[in-house]
Amino acid sequence: MTDTDDPKRLIAIGDIHGEFRLLVELIERRIVFDPSSDRLVFLGDYIDRGPDSRQVVEYVSALKKAHPAALVLLAGNHESMAADALYMANPLDNRMWLSNGGRATLDSYGTAGNAARALLPFIESLLTWYETDAHIFVHAGVDQFMSMVEMPVEVLQWSRTLCPHKSGRVVVIGHTVHERVMDYGGLVAVDTGAYMTGLLSAYDVLGKTVYTAAR
Repeated sequence: MTDTDDPKRLIAIGDIHGEFRLLVELIERRIVFDPSSDRLVFLGDYIDRGPDSRQVVEYVSALKKAHPAALVLLAGNHESMAADALYMANPLDNRMWLSNGGRATLDSYGTAGNAARALLPFIESLLTWYETDAHIFVHAGVDQFMSMVEMPVEVLQWSRTLCPHKSGRVVVIGHTVHERVMDYGGLVAVDTGAYMTGLLSAYDVLGKTVYTAAR
C-alpha cells in the first residue's frame, strides 16, 4: 500500500507481543496520539509471548475503527503463524505456533475457537507493507533488489537481513530485537523486545523522535 498524505507525525510502532499495558502507556501517555494530525504504522506481531494478546487486538481494532485514516496495520510473522495454525489445524503448524508464544495467545482467549473467531478476521485485514514517498514500512525486512509488488511475503515477515532498498526509501522494520531504536541510515529498526525487556518503542520517522513505554 502506498500513501502520499502529509501527517505531522508518522510513527512506527514496534512489536507489541501481548503487552497491553505498555501499548496503552505508549499510545496515550508517551506519543499522546492525535488522530487529526498523526499516522500510526503498527509493524506487526500484536500477539503471542506476552499475557494480553486479546486486549491488544481489541484495543488496536477499536482505534482503527474509530480513526481508519490515522492507522496502518501490518502483519507480522506471528500473525502468519497464528493464521496457519487456526485455519489449517495442521499439527506441525500448531506446534510451531504454540512453541513460539502462541500458547499465551490461546490462554488470553480461553479456547482455540474463541481465538479463531476473533483473530482470523483481524489478521485478514492486515497489510503486508506500506509505503510513502520517503519510507517503506514492513515487519521484518526487504530484498533490496526487488520491487515491493513482487516481494515475497516470507521476506517481508521473516527476513533478518538489515538492508536498505533500491528505491532509496528508508526501510522501517520491527521483528529483529535491538536494545534501542536504531537508525542505520537506509533502515530503521524499532523493535526493542517488549515481552523480554519491558520496553515498547515507537519512532516518528518525520521528526526522528523515539517514544518508549517501560514496565
